[in-house]
Amino acid sequence: ADNLTGQLAQLIGLANTRGGDGSYLFSGYALGTQPFVQTATGVAYQGDQGQRLLDVGSGRSMPISENGDSVFMRGASGNGSFATAPAAGNLGSGVIDAGAVTDPAAINGHSYQIVFTSATNYDVIDLAAPAPPLSTGNAYVPGNAIALPGPGIQVTITGAPSATDSFDVKPSTPQSVFATVQSLIDTLRKPGGTPAGRAAIANGIGQALTNLDQGLGNVLSVRAGLGASLNELDSLATGNDASTIQYDQTLSRLVDLDYVRALSDFAQQQIALEAAQKSFLKISGLSLFSLM
Repeated sequence: ADNLTGQLAQLIGLANTRGGDGSYLFSGYALGTQPFVQTATGVAYQGDQGQRLLDVGSGRSMPISENGDSVFMRGASGNGSFATAPAAGNLGSGVIDAGAVTDPAAINGHSYQIVFTSATNYDVIDLAAPAPPLSTGNAYVPGNAIALPGPGIQVTITGAPSATDSFDVKPSTPQSVFATVQSLIDTLRKPGGTPAGRAAIANGIGQALTNLDQGLGNVLSVRAGLGASLNELDSLATGNDASTIQYDQTLSRLVDLDYVRALSDFAQQQIALEAAQKSFLKISGLSLFSLM
């Protein structure tokens, strides 16, 4: 937990990186505003949603920055479609995984709850319409997949939940990478001397790892967009270099002097001029008076 606390501080410092001109890289248009600050409730973003653009060609602008909100604050909770979590007051050692979507078309955005009525049976409740439950009296087998009726969602619970323990399955929501790391730090500081305490730590670590994957996926998505822009910029630079060479050649033909050719042309013109002069002298000397 102490190590992660230092890593979180380092991450915040990275998110507050300045460019060579002293402006913040991830603050959008607010170049002089520090984008991220640590508050009592977590890390807050103070920049705007702007994305600076640069004209790189006729009618073509290219982004040269990303705001910190899109990079660090847009990770999703859970597996990106829904998030799972145990209830805070669980007494057993049940641990729920991140789950999977079995039918994307069936996802309806509802929140669900798996409620254990005993150590071996559970009910599934749709919190949008809690009565009657979606299904009741289901037999619990540790490690077996639990398919929620209707929504195309499947989760797996291991361990030994107690009666009245419950697990939530809710739609995924945006979560910052800072909140994810802080949640993992808080999880590692929890006492683990009881089965319920160890289960809470296991659940917290599992959630944090899943959320970190989502946060990393968001960063990679932003990076891929910038990479595409860099590739386009390289292509434009290559095209500009080719055009520059062509323009230089054209300009050279117009203004530069080819000494060898110039001397050859001058010699030819001089010979032609001398021949013309001699011919003129002979022709002008022809007269009837010269024969008298």
